[in-house]
Amino acid sequence: MEQDILPEIEKDILHAYKALEKNMEKEIYVAVRSSATAEDLPDASFAGQQETFLYVKGEKELLHYTKSCWASLWSARAMAYRQKKAYDHHKVFISVVIQEMVDAKVSGIIFTNNPLTQSENEMLVTSSYGLGELVVSGQVTPDTYIINKKHMNVVIKELGAKEQELVLGLEGERTALLEVPEKLRKAYSLTNEQLQELGRLADKVEVHYSYPQDIEWAYTNGRFYLLQARPITTLNKTEQTIFKDLSKTQIKILDDLLEHYPEAPTPLDYSIVTMSYQALLDRGEELGVRLTKATDLIKIDEKGLIRLQPPKIKLTWKLITIPRKFIKATKEQDKRWAELSQEVNIFMKEMKGLKVKDLSTQELIDTFNSLFDLAKRVSHLRFYFIVNATMLPLFSLSTIIKVFTSKQNRPALSDVITTNLDYKTSIIDKKLTAVALQIAQYPKVKTFILDGDYKDITDFHSKLFSIPNGKQIWDSIQHFLDQYGYRTEKMYQPFISKSWLDDQISFLDILKATVQDPHLEDRRQKEAERAEKYHLWHSNFEKKLKGPFNKLFRWSYQKLRNIYIYREETVFFIESIFHYGRRVINELGSRLAKEGILENTKDMIYIKKEELEENFFKSIDKQLIKHRKDNLGKNQTNWKQSIIQLSKKHDENSDVIIGISGSNGLAEGPVRIITSVDDFKKLKQGDILVCQYTDPTWTPLFGIAAAVVSDTGGALSHAAIVAREYEIPAVLGTKIGTSSLKEGEYIVVDGTTGRVLRK
Repeated sequence: MEQDILPEIEKDILHAYKALEKNMEKEIYVAVRSSATAEDLPDASFAGQQETFLYVKGEKELLHYTKSCWASLWSARAMAYRQKKAYDHHKVFISVVIQEMVDAKVSGIIFTNNPLTQSENEMLVTSSYGLGELVVSGQVTPDTYIINKKHMNVVIKELGAKEQELVLGLEGERTALLEVPEKLRKAYSLTNEQLQELGRLADKVEVHYSYPQDIEWAYTNGRFYLLQARPITTLNKTEQTIFKDLSKTQIKILDDLLEHYPEAPTPLDYSIVTMSYQALLDRGEELGVRLTKATDLIKIDEKGLIRLQPPKIKLTWKLITIPRKFIKATKEQDKRWAELSQEVNIFMKEMKGLKVKDLSTQELIDTFNSLFDLAKRVSHLRFYFIVNATMLPLFSLSTIIKVFTSKQNRPALSDVITTNLDYKTSIIDKKLTAVALQIAQYPKVKTFILDGDYKDITDFHSKLFSIPNGKQIWDSIQHFLDQYGYRTEKMYQPFISKSWLDDQISFLDILKATVQDPHLEDRRQKEAERAEKYHLWHSNFEKKLKGPFNKLFRWSYQKLRNIYIYREETVFFIESIFHYGRRVINELGSRLAKEGILENTKDMIYIKKEELEENFFKSIDKQLIKHRKDNLGKNQTNWKQSIIQLSKKHDENSDVIIGISGSNGLAEGPVRIITSVDDFKKLKQGDILVCQYTDPTWTPLFGIAAAVVSDTGGALSHAAIVAREYEIPAVLGTKIGTSSLKEGEYIVVDGTTGRVLRK
């Protein structure tokens, strides 16, 4: 650094710089970038080992940073990397590339093969706001996407924290590190259309080089810039779960697990996922079917990497006690429900008055453990209803209906149980519909809610109040949220989710979908007609039954309806419990961030439940947290691959996709891939809703969609029941719907046969 640049080289540099400025007809910023001869090799990328300097301006700065790039060949990290890769220090040389600076609004990396799964059919994209330096260096958690290479459609989206952005600095500073506004953090930094454009560009680069590429890119003023391409050097080092020689029972168990938990959990949510699934496994153990423990079925290592393991199954002598336990469960179900619901209601009243800021750190930890233990008891009772209490009346009811009705006149068993039944999801749906109908009465309010410009819920509230009848609508929305705002998109993954109360802007997207339902006005009439139809069937069928058959029918029918109410209510209980759990965790995270123990509050999701203790907080390894952040994208990709891998009958290239019949009927229309509440606004009347799964928060979409296609789910899943209520076809459990079907592609959904056909 102390040496002068040779005069002839200095002259050439400045001559080229002036020519560049002349061509641009303005004084420009440039990037001064290193390019060593031992870079971007097939077996070693040397990425980031030498220096890059951004927003360089003026001759003096240019010469200084050119020399700094040369010097970076001899930094400690560059020398250590060469040592590790066994490259001779004296045979490595360096040049400097000077490029016009792209003032990136969004930037990131795209891999033309997925290096996490070794898939040649996928591209992996990361993106964040500002310059790409923070993404490359791992200083921010970017958004992560998986693109299907054949159709260029987005199959997986994982929202990153995107905490900071690197931008052009003020006078005297080359760059500035700014906090990203909350609204932008919660939004994806690229649209599906932009990702498709980026994917097509990257595909051209791969074709040009005839080898999978790792490409840095930037986006500004409506245009993508490809900044750098290098071969992917991490192929053939897969960490993917590979299932071999599974029995049908093992496949069924893993399918069930992935249906209940369609996304890989974070370390904190891992505790909730394994706790809840263990509650189901305990029911099997009690009845004589011993299975691998949930924590062995879903394994997580110290760095947060998750792997699914094939279950081991063993039958025990307890199987002979099943009839006695089923009979006992049907006798005790109402009593057990009354006891638990009373306990939960008392606890929830206490939580409403809880002031987390007044609690000590230890009291926060103790409160979380109490919440977790209550959720554990609720989960155990939930599966007690689903397994122990359900089997006997379910067998009785299904047998009687099969014996006394012809196949063509036989209704779906789930419809018999749930029609005209006030269970939690149907109650919430009706109340939400009532709010939407109220909004529809006032055109100005409706227009504002559907198309109004507001930056946050406070701004929404303020502008709504300025519209006639706006305050009345606001009061109705708040009354609804006070009662039902605990509803959460991912019940068993509550710490990457938010309730409607937590995120009222996202709730407005759900409300919009309900308001846009073209059948909103006659929704109640349709429900009444459907209820009358099944009431008539029920009345006529019961009259046909005599003596003990009539008595058994009425007993099993009422038992199952009560159980369905209980099992739906337990979902809402768990959502309510972890609504307060999030408050506790957020307060803990806020304190740890202020003390500098964590980088930010949201890093709490990378801490396991058993690590929630003061001693652990005092010794948190930030590097460990970073490893867990980095592995989150890998976990999501491998989880998705596991879903696809478990069903060998599915061919992504076939014109027919086979699933399970969830709701009868035939519909056709364009594909609209919805991955989260953020995508709800994409769905238009007549579109085919294609998704990984649905849960109760998605119910309003069924009033807009012509049909539903999902990767997971069965005949008794949320999607199936709601699709039948809304009388639209549904094909579920396709495994590959979101990865195979292309956004906008025209398809036919045959809900009766469980098939999806490309047109």
